Amino acid sequence: METMPIPISAADLPPIVWARVRGSLRDLDAHRPLPADAVKALRDQLRVLHTYHSNAIEGNSLTLKETRLVLEEGITIGGKSLRDHLEATNNARAFEWVWDLAKPRLRVDHALIQHLHEMITRGILESAGRYRTEQVWIGGARHIPPQPAKIVPLLDAAFAEIPAIREPVLRSIYLHHRIAYVHPFLDGNGRVARLAANLALLSARYPPIVLRVSDRLRYYKYLQAADDGDLLPFASFVLRALDESLTSFLAARAVACPGETFPLFPGVPVSEGPSGRPRGSEDGRRLVFEPEGPIGLLRETRAESVRVDRVGFEPTASTMPR
Repeated sequence: METMPIPISAADLPPIVWARVRGSLRDLDAHRPLPADAVKALRDQLRVLHTYHSNAIEGNSLTLKETRLVLEEGITIGGKSLRDHLEATNNARAFEWVWDLAKPRLRVDHALIQHLHEMITRGILESAGRYRTEQVWIGGARHIPPQPAKIVPLLDAAFAEIPAIREPVLRSIYLHHRIAYVHPFLDGNGRVARLAANLALLSARYPPIVLRVSDRLRYYKYLQAADDGDLLPFASFVLRALDESLTSFLAARAVACPGETFPLFPGVPVSEGPSGRPRGSEDGRRLVFEPEGPIGLLRETRAESVRVDRVGFEPTASTMPR
């Protein structure tokens, strides 16, 4: 049986980003429960964003705007396939299921990931919810998924090992890679892996993450490195996405409670800009509150300001860490 890479420790993670993630979670916990309307807005936003990006990584042709119309308005997009539409509605439904299922000490097992796969591929694959019984290959990858007879033993080993990983973020990262590595289904493995990883995060009080289609090549590159035994590049990649997601939740809290001041980034004082709006800065970044703007995922960027509801994240230096 193939050997499985030993999970890395938290000490191996990028120290600045890891410290910020831990501090952001403490800050988020200190302000729970978040306002219900803020949580609902973030949940609805992340449902659309995760669905779009997770599907687009796998080749779905719906744009972000079209995905939003399909999910929120029930509109059929002309010129787009039935499969594209089913992938959108199925993935969004599975995202909702994961959000609602999350709870402390939730154990991931065969039944859970098979049900997740069935939801994602319902009406698309005849084998929805069932492990593959034939050999598959991943286009453009060196890694050859294990033979069908090895799927259950490999996943058994992963399911037994994951609870022993004390740090929830590492559990999520390891689960993500294990599912992608074993590739237990004929199709939909990446979507299952990303949602299962988010389930692990949500169960540990972290927000879900969105891996963007614009980062697809890096995502595949780091998965390949993990396949070869080096989990750190993939772990660092996921950790930065988690950093962004935590920042989004904290920013939404700031918008929902404008009279309060608390550090958006732990250890970074909050000050007020010329208009009296709170502003925090760190590593050349600046938080700005804007009255209008499309809903978008808050993220670090060198070239653009991206908004979550009415919150923009505006770079002020070209040396921002990635």
